[in-house]
Amino acid sequence: MPTALRLKVGRVRRLRDGVAAVLFVSTTFAATPSSFADTTRASGTTTRSARTFSPDPDPWFGPDKALHFGASFALASGGYALGVATTESRWSGVLVGAGLALSVGAAKEGLDAAGLGVPSWRDFAWDCLGTALGLGVSVAFDAALRGPTM
Repeated sequence: MPTALRLKVGRVRRLRDGVAAVLFVSTTFAATPSSFADTTRASGTTTRSARTFSPDPDPWFGPDKALHFGASFALASGGYALGVATTESRWSGVLVGAGLALSVGAAKEGLDAAGLGVPSWRDFAWDCLGTALGLGVSVAFDAALRGPTM
C-alpha cells in the first residue's frame, strides 16, 4: 500500500475513533447531572428554601445548572474531537474544545447580562466544570484509543 494512501486511511480511522468516543461520552455522561435538577419537595419548595426564610433565587443545583454542565461537556468533547481530527495534536484539540465551550457559555451569560435573561456567575461556573470534565474524559478516551503519546 502506498505511503500516502496509508496515511489517509490512518487519518480516517482516527477520525472515526474520535467521533465514536465523543458520541459514547456525550450519550453516557451528558445526561448524568439531571439527577441534581429535581430538588423540589412535594409541597413545591426546594430543599434550600425549606431550611432558610429567604429562598436562593439561583441555587447551585438548580435545573438550569445541569443544562449548563451537559451543554459545556458536549461542546468541549465535540470541539476536542474536531481539533484532534483536523490537526492530529491533543493540545490543539484541548484548545479548540475549551475555546468552543467557554466561548458559548460566556456569550450566553453576556446576552443574559444585556437584558435577554438573568445573568449568573454560578451558571458560568457550571460551564467551566462541564468543560473541564468533557476535556478530561475526551483526552482519556483519546489516550486509550491511540496511545498515551501523541
